[in-house]
Amino acid sequence: MINENERIKIIFDRQTKLIYEEFFTIVSNPILYSFDQFFQYKSFKSGGHRIVIHGENFNRVQNIQMEFQHHIFVAPLFHNNTHIIFVTPSIHELNLNQQQTIEITIHLDHFNKTSSLIYTNDPFIFELE
Repeated sequence: MINENERIKIIFDRQTKLIYEEFFTIVSNPILYSFDQFFQYKSFKSGGHRIVIHGENFNRVQNIQMEFQHHIFVAPLFHNNTHIIFVTPSIHELNLNQQQTIEITIHLDHFNKTSSLIYTNDPFIFELE
């Protein structure tokens, strides 16, 4: 049934039937190769780090978002059929005040998967002499 055109048929109260001549196609769920509960992403406290996700069937997804700590939802910076790129928010945007690990969830329509992100201290940059 996947990737086949199907007619839409609606039945109300076992009597009324509506058949639409337009077709829809059932497609397989997206496949994520680089995003799972055992992999831990890293970002600086100031944010701005890119999270790159590799997989398949991303071009069929209508709503792509990443959720940070059940608080902030971010749209992708870029996506195509095999890659999605998100940018991490700062710890201040998440109302955090110290280095810690948080839960992140990718939402691809109604297909969700969770991983983790650890915030580390920003690097020190010294002026060259």
